Amino acid sequence: MKTLKFLAILVVLTAIATVTTANTYIETNYVVTSSYDLPTTIKKMVKADFVNTNNYFHQNNIYSMKEEVMLFLKVNDKNELEVIKTVSESESASEYLHLLLDNSKLDVENVLINKVFRLKVKIDYRT
Repeated sequence: MKTLKFLAILVVLTAIATVTTANTYIETNYVVTSSYDLPTTIKKMVKADFVNTNNYFHQNNIYSMKEEVMLFLKVNDKNELEVIKTVSESESASEYLHLLLDNSKLDVENVLINKVFRLKVKIDYRT
């Protein structure tokens, strides 16, 4: 009985740890000083996530993806990215970018806050 109780507690703690790490994709502070920096910053964020062993691809057993996603986003007054819309032939590619980027913190110049940006993001992921 004690072993069963211990295993149940272990499973719950593992589940909590998994959810906690799944929601912390980006820890790096990215600086965006102009609208020209934003595509480069998004590219850096995606590339940094590719090496994350707990990323969307690993969690969903996706071993490769080559897709283009049209991304509509803005930076809110809390300096967080807000993904407004994603357009892609692949639902997984759209979901990946939404989960990765939405609510990510950036260090952004005030003139860029609340402006809507449209970016084409190419995902070329292989394990």
